[in-house]
This record gives sequence, C-alpha cells and structure tokens, in this order.
Amino acid sequence: MQSQTFPAYQHSGKFGALGPALICVTAIVAGYPLGFAYAYIIKWMPFVYINFLLTAGCGILFGFLAAALLKFGKVRNTPVAVLCGLLMGMGALYFSWSAHLHATFTDAPALCTPDQILAGMKTLYERGSWALLRGGQVTGIPLAIIWAGEALIIVGVAVWGPYKFI
Repeated sequence: MQSQTFPAYQHSGKFGALGPALICVTAIVAGYPLGFAYAYIIKWMPFVYINFLLTAGCGILFGFLAAALLKFGKVRNTPVAVLCGLLMGMGALYFSWSAHLHATFTDAPALCTPDQILAGMKTLYERGSWALLRGGQVTGIPLAIIWAGEALIIVGVAVWGPYKFI
C-alpha cells in the first residue's frame, strides 16, 4: 500500500464586504443594549468573582457573535477576522463604559461621547466608583489596573474568537 501525504488545509484569504459590514452593524445594534445589561449587572452584583465571570462572558459573547458573522459573511482572511474581532470588542467596551457612566452619574446621558467617557473616567479615577468590603473607595492606580484588565479580557476574548475561528 502506498502512503500519500495530503497538503494541510489553508484558507483562501478571501473575504467580501458583507462580513465586516455585519460586524460594524452588530457592534452597534448588540453593543448598546448588552453594554447596558453588563454595566448594570456589574454595578449591582456584590460578588467580585461573579463580576469576573460576567466580564469574561461579555468578551466570549462578542467573540462568538463576531465569529458567527464572519462565517456567515464567508470571511477567510485572518487579519480581517482579527480586525473585526477588535472592532466588536472595542464596541462592547465603549458601550459598556457609556452605560457604566449612565448608571453611576445621575446626569449622564444614555449614550456618552468619547470625551464624556474620558471625563467620567477621570472623575472615577480620582474618587472611585466602588469600595472594598472593609476598605474605602478603590481609586487611582489600583482602579486603573482593574479597568485595564477588564478591557483586556473583553477585547482580547472578542479578538481571540474570530482569530481561532479563521
């Protein structure tokens, strides 16, 4: 019997405009209500471990959405898939921050501009938005580290999903 070596599958690298267009629309249409749900659940949830799982779940959800839309749009290009996952993750992060400010400040609009988000972040950095059980408000560098970790989880997982799919 003669053994044959078959070449490994390589995707074509092709993509159309449908996949990235669907990602853009979904980042807005799904990002806004899911950002509100995420922000308010995080605000009201007293358990840090569950908050971590919610953050990971948010990234997984948006990564899954991006991968499914890329499959539907027949995207077979890894850089395009990573860019689309980045767009989904950044959309999720933007809308969750907008909703977080709406939940935290009484006069915040339902949809904040980037300048309003940065101003709100500066205020929260200085005075904090949540406290430890027996301590004071978490502010400054520790709070910024938590924010960076949250952003890395949401955006990173949202990018990882489409990357692994393609």
